[in-house]
Amino acid sequence: MASPLTMYVQIKQDAVSQELAEKAVANFTQGVQAGLDAAEIVHYATLALVPNPATTPGTPASGYMGLLLMTDFDLAMNPYLETFWNAGGGIKTAIQGIALIAYNPVPPINTLTDFQNFINSVNLTPAPTSGNWTNFYQAYNLTVKQINAD
Repeated sequence: MASPLTMYVQIKQDAVSQELAEKAVANFTQGVQAGLDAAEIVHYATLALVPNPATTPGTPASGYMGLLLMTDFDLAMNPYLETFWNAGGGIKTAIQGIALIAYNPVPPINTLTDFQNFINSVNLTPAPTSGNWTNFYQAYNLTVKQINAD
């Protein structure tokens, strides 16, 4: 069975952070594809900008409230995160960059534990303590390696 990560990070509202968020989304696939392909544990991954809410009805808002990273993957959360920490680059670098523009200050991410703690703290879909997901559906029971083998 796969597991989900729904990582939401509210971002700073200054021009530099907003631009960095746009660039992160624009370059996401290019930056992570090689690592995700090599790991063969991620079914899907997407990084999206969450727009600021409108403050006046009928008037479009400007800027972005946050970044939302959604993935479905094989393994439990911390072994999944360890895979990308150990691989370096790609996902590790993307997460470190997101942490730099987070609205709520994030201590530097210099260790695997820092990496895991940050992501777990902003994950909207932590693993259920009962072991049974109530908010995650998987249509098939194959791993990425099994799918790629076909």
